[in-house]
Amino acid sequence: AEKIAAMREYAVTRVSVNPQSMQEKTLERIGRHHSPADIVQMVHEIRAVMNVHINMDVILGLPGETAEDVARTMAAVTALAPDDITLHALALKRGSNLRLKMETEHVDLPSDSETLRMSEIAVRVVEEAGYRPYYLYRQGYMSGDLENVGYARAGAESIYNIQIMEERQTIIGIGGAATTKVLGVRSGRLHSVFHAKDLVTYLRDIDIYIEKRRALLRAEYEEDMP
Repeated sequence: AEKIAAMREYAVTRVSVNPQSMQEKTLERIGRHHSPADIVQMVHEIRAVMNVHINMDVILGLPGETAEDVARTMAAVTALAPDDITLHALALKRGSNLRLKMETEHVDLPSDSETLRMSEIAVRVVEEAGYRPYYLYRQGYMSGDLENVGYARAGAESIYNIQIMEERQTIIGIGGAATTKVLGVRSGRLHSVFHAKDLVTYLRDIDIYIEKRRALLRAEYEEDMP
């Protein structure tokens, strides 16, 4: 409730409520700390107090899932009528916690053919619900050799998503493990400041990170800053 109140106070216009999957067992398996019911409740609570665009992300190819699981997830997601749905394909990085967990619990990833079935089902559901694709991007190690594709209702497309893929967008990172990226108005180049992932280090050096971020912004936008 406090976060929603803060977003409303500062006139936030777009919120991501990302389930990844609406299958309880999958969320437990991949270490997510929310339930499908939490997602439904959050969307309803946001809608009740804010007129805001809501984006939802789904990941295809999650360990232990089937195309039928994805069909159930997509039905639950589209029932919430978000403005924007992004279909991600799992990109499982070497050394990630999820990969290590899969090895210890002996849970396999869906085959590439099953992941393609997932994609076909997800695309059919979103298109039948009136969403249309407007941006895509690829990552390494993606299941099924797929792309991440963003779908939106007409008029709800996120220019930010397009800009971020082209690395033409300034982002202010706040908190541990956050990254600030500033697009140089003079150079046209992207400059970055990274915060520590380790909480103890971040808290110890927080003033340093704030000053680095401020200096980077001032260097590019000094005429507009106090």
